[in-house]
This record gives sequence, structure tokens and C-alpha cells, in this order.
Amino acid sequence: MENKIHTFIALCRKTFGRYEEHSGGCYKFHLLLKSVFGGIGFYNGDHVITLIGGVFYDIDGEFLGFDREYHKIGGKHYPHKYMEDKFKEYL
Repeated sequence: MENKIHTFIALCRKTFGRYEEHSGGCYKFHLLLKSVFGGIGFYNGDHVITLIGGVFYDIDGEFLGFDREYHKIGGKHYPHKYMEDKFKEYL
């Protein structure tokens, strides 16, 4: 499955390009990954990444910068309502 994820990410970059910083693109990309492959979102107040099958991903592919500043979307730090409100202007 990891190869399919990398192929999907490459296709998204080729089709749409990279999103601009602070454009909500990382959250939108997380929603795409989640809708196709499942997974759990994590947010650190600046960037959203997606955990699928024990591997973190963003628009660049496998994301290796996970640290304790990232918290699960839908958890106590970043409830779904918070994320919807924060990114509503981008969706």
C-alpha cells in the first residue's frame, strides 16, 4: 500500500502543484489522503500530516519530522470543531 500512497502523492503534486504556505493546503491534502487511504491527522499549530499504516505523510511524501508538538486531530488539543473553524476559509 505504501507504493500506492507515494504514487497518489506524486500524482497530486503533478496535477495540482505544491500548495502555498499558510493556504490550508496541508489540511486539504490530509482530507484527500484520509478519504482515499484512511488514516489519522496530526497538527502542530502550523502543519497537518497524516498517519497511514504507521507512516506519516504530507505533500512531499513520507514525513520524518514528527515530534511531540504534533497532536491528533480530533483529540483534546485539536478537536474536529477547532480544525473546521480554523480552516473553514480554505475549504
